[in-house]
Amino acid sequence: MATRLLNDLIEDHATMRKNLYILEWQRDIFTTGGHPDWDLIDDIATYSLDYPDLYHHPKEDAVLAAMTKRNGDWAEGA
Repeated sequence: MATRLLNDLIEDHATMRKNLYILEWQRDIFTTGGHPDWDLIDDIATYSLDYPDLYHHPKEDAVLAAMTKRNGDWAEGA
């Protein structure tokens, strides 16, 4: 379970990075007088606003809870 959760988080971060690259690509299209894909931009904006709080952050919270349960004082120096 822990390995799957960490892999999910890594995949989430990769997806977020890809979305940023796509937004930069669409911005470049726009700034050079082209026509960006507004539906794609809207999809990425919706994903960016909804996915992290609904799915990604709960996974991070689960990792933090497991780490705290295993070693309660691990974060005291942070």
